[in-house]
Amino acid sequence: MTDVQLPGEVAGELDDGFEAPEPEQVTLRWTEKYRGLWITMVRSREAHLRMAARVQLLSDDDEITAEDAKIILDLFDSFASHLVDWNVKIKGKPVPATSEGIARLDDTFVMDLIMSWLGTVTGGGAEAGTALAVMEEAAGERLATSIPVTPLGD
Repeated sequence: MTDVQLPGEVAGELDDGFEAPEPEQVTLRWTEKYRGLWITMVRSREAHLRMAARVQLLSDDDEITAEDAKIILDLFDSFASHLVDWNVKIKGKPVPATSEGIARLDDTFVMDLIMSWLGTVTGGGAEAGTALAVMEEAAGERLATSIPVTPLGD
């Protein structure tokens, strides 16, 4: 017999629903190229896998194709939706951790952040290993020269 009961079976208890736990967050702190930079992201294996698959679709051409542009915009949007906080500034003024804030930044810098975030997939399990393997295969040398970061809070 299980301890599951149908709504209304327990006398005197209200069926207010179950409050799910908040998503786990991870803070990445750069130790070399962007020394002092930190970002806090919502940890999401699903987002990592989706973004890794999108990176794999980027063309190998030096020129950005129309399809590449769509993929990059999708990556930026997904990154922004998982970005909680950071300490990025432009001319001494904080840049909001939003899509609008990201749009104000250099694209190469943002791609470095995205690739570093994807490269620090942690939490174990086959999905995490798969995402990292896909990223290494898709990015090739880009990950080999990615920015060293240290995940905090694990």
